[in-house]
Amino acid sequence: MVPLKFRFATPVLERLRSERRHLFLYGPPGVGKRSLLADLDERDRAEGKKRQTIDLRSTPNFSIPGESCDPETGLTLVNADAPAVQLNDLYPTLSAYSPGTRKPRHPSISEGHPLRVSSVDSVRFAPCLPKKLVQRIERIFRTVRVYPLSFRECEGLTSHGPEFSTDTAPSTFFPGADERTLLSHMLEGGLPAMQGLALEERDRRWRVYTEELVPLLGNGDRRLGENAVALLRAFASRLGDTVDSKELSRKLGISLRQTKCAFRRCVELSLIEPVYPVDATAFSEPLPFFFDTGFLTYFMGIRSETELRAHPAFRAVFAHFIAGEIRKSRAYGPAGDRMGFVFEAASSADDGFDDHFPYRLFFLPGDPEVLRRPKVSLSLNLADWIETAK
Repeated sequence: MVPLKFRFATPVLERLRSERRHLFLYGPPGVGKRSLLADLDERDRAEGKKRQTIDLRSTPNFSIPGESCDPETGLTLVNADAPAVQLNDLYPTLSAYSPGTRKPRHPSISEGHPLRVSSVDSVRFAPCLPKKLVQRIERIFRTVRVYPLSFRECEGLTSHGPEFSTDTAPSTFFPGADERTLLSHMLEGGLPAMQGLALEERDRRWRVYTEELVPLLGNGDRRLGENAVALLRAFASRLGDTVDSKELSRKLGISLRQTKCAFRRCVELSLIEPVYPVDATAFSEPLPFFFDTGFLTYFMGIRSETELRAHPAFRAVFAHFIAGEIRKSRAYGPAGDRMGFVFEAASSADDGFDDHFPYRLFFLPGDPEVLRRPKVSLSLNLADWIETAK
C-alpha cells in the first residue's frame, strides 16, 4: 500500500472530517477507500471521538442502533461498492439521525457533482443513480470520489503540482518524465496494490483483482458478475466504439436486460464512466471511459512498454490516461473536479486521425451546469507531454 501521505485526498478528507457529520467515499475497488477512512478514524480516536464506519459491501442491511450515534461525534459512511438501491434504503435512516436544526443542504457550484456520472452533461445520470436519489444524498452528507493514484503520487512527489487549466503547458504536467516513464505508469495504473511490482507479479494480482470483482459486481448473482467482467473485456477490446447495448448483448450471448444490468454495475463501482458529447450530435451513445489504464491495458493483453507504444489502440489508451490524470490533478484542489471532458468524433481530414480511435479529446472548463462551454483541445501526441531538457 502506498503511504497515505501521498494520497492528495487526505487533506480534503481531514477538513471534511471536522466540518460534516456524514462522509461518503466512493470510487473503484482497490483505490484505498477503507485505508483512507482508517486513517481518519485513527485521528478521531486520538481526539477522543467515536465514529462509526459502514461498508456497504459487507453490511447491506445496515441500520443505526439508537444509542450508538453521538450527534457530536458523527458518523462516517464509506464504500459505495453496492447497488444504489441500498443507498436508497439507507437514506431514511441516515436522514433521521441528521441534526434536527439543520436545513437541507444544496451543494454549491464549487463542490461539483461527484455522484453524477456524465462528465459533460450534469443533467444526465446513470440508471443506477437516479437524479432524486443523488439530490437527497448530497443534502445529508458530503461525497468524495477517491481516484486511483496519480502520476505524481506514484512518483512520490508530495505536491499536487499545477492544477490543470487552459493555460497549463502539457510538457510541464509530468515533471521529469521521459517516454518510458509515462508508458510504464500507464501500464502500472494507479491502484496502490499494483505499485512497484515485477510484471509477472502484477499480472497475477490483476487476475486476482478481476476474480474478486465477480462477486462484487454480481452482488450475490455470480452470472451478473461474470457478465459485467465480460462486458469490461469487450469495452477494452474496442475502445473506439460507443456503448451499443443491442450489439453487445449479441456479442456476449446474453439478453439486452442482462447487458444493461452488467453495464449499470460497472458504472456503480466506478470501473468505467459513460462520457457523452457536449451537444449529443456526434453520436447518441456514450463512450466507456476507464478510470485506470493499468486495468484497461491488462484487459487488452498489453504487458510491456514496447507493446503498448506499438499497439494500434495506443492513442485511445493515452486519451484515457491524460483525461484521468487531469481529473486527478483537479479533484482535490480548490476548484474541485469541475472540468468535464469529451471525446468528440473526428474526421479523416483532421490531423492525427486514427481509424482505431477517431476522436479528439477536449476539456470543458467552467461551470458544469452550462451545457455549452468553450472547448479546449488536448494533444494526444505523447511527445507533447514530455518536457525536453534545455
